[in-house]
Amino acid sequence: MILSGGRDKDCTLRIWNSQTGDQMYPSYIRHTNDITGGQISADNRKILSSSYDKSIKQWNLKTGELQLSINLYSAGIAYLPDEKTIILESYKSIQLQKSEDGSLIDQYDTKSFIYNIQISHFEI
Repeated sequence: MILSGGRDKDCTLRIWNSQTGDQMYPSYIRHTNDITGGQISADNRKILSSSYDKSIKQWNLKTGELQLSINLYSAGIAYLPDEKTIILESYKSIQLQKSEDGSLIDQYDTKSFIYNIQISHFEI
């Protein structure tokens, strides 16, 4: 699967079949401003998205049901390998939040702006 989102008139995330190029699900996953980030969970059941509308949202991939909304601007978002934790950048910090309810687990001050976050699924 391929997840795409960005600056279009309806601020929509779209899911594509990587082999056929066909759109897989209806375009029901929306924000109210440009989309800045997105990730599909490893189990292909959830989508995490962020937007200039100052929200981070978690959706059920198949039904489009909104499962979680966090009122916070972030461009860099990702699931930790356990998928129970969301990692995000927020201005000059990295935050860990529970994917179940969005509650803050931990925060790391970085002293500089962060624009992207990537997660390694392997420990060094």
